[in-house]
Amino acid sequence: MSFGGPPQIFCFQTRHVVIFFSIFGLIECLWQSVFNGDLVTKTTGFVSSALEIVLLYGVIKNQSKLLKVSMYISLIHLTFDFGGILVTPVYFASQVASGYESNDTYPNILGVKTAEEDRFVVGLVTGYSVEILSTAGVALSVLQFILINRCYVYAKMMESGIFKQSKLSVIKF
Repeated sequence: MSFGGPPQIFCFQTRHVVIFFSIFGLIECLWQSVFNGDLVTKTTGFVSSALEIVLLYGVIKNQSKLLKVSMYISLIHLTFDFGGILVTPVYFASQVASGYESNDTYPNILGVKTAEEDRFVVGLVTGYSVEILSTAGVALSVLQFILINRCYVYAKMMESGIFKQSKLSVIKF
């Protein structure tokens, strides 16, 4: 973190990156809650969207108390994302491999002897693909937590007056 201004990641201010992540997280949660028919998924989407709104408000206001709450919300999201990485790939792989997600009318894609072996291989590839995507999602959640932590430290330093004692020019946004 440079002491001449707000914290940055590469050439972007961390606040702007976290706001970007929060807006897309809010869109994802609203999409999940509106377009799914399952009651549990809708409820989870509405709760997650409420948490994303609180996180977005905390980052926009840039106050240390709100950013501390936002850090805890980000940890909750990270916990659920990590739990999802343990369950989701196995679920998708088993659905495809058992034939629930396909109707066996597709041609023999992989050149194996039977449709069961083909479903198994496609299920295996599906499971690995979902695992890779889930890992990328967890990595983005970890990055979001780190960025919110940096914003919290900067806001705490601004409120305590550490920057006021130095002769550095600080832009308060």
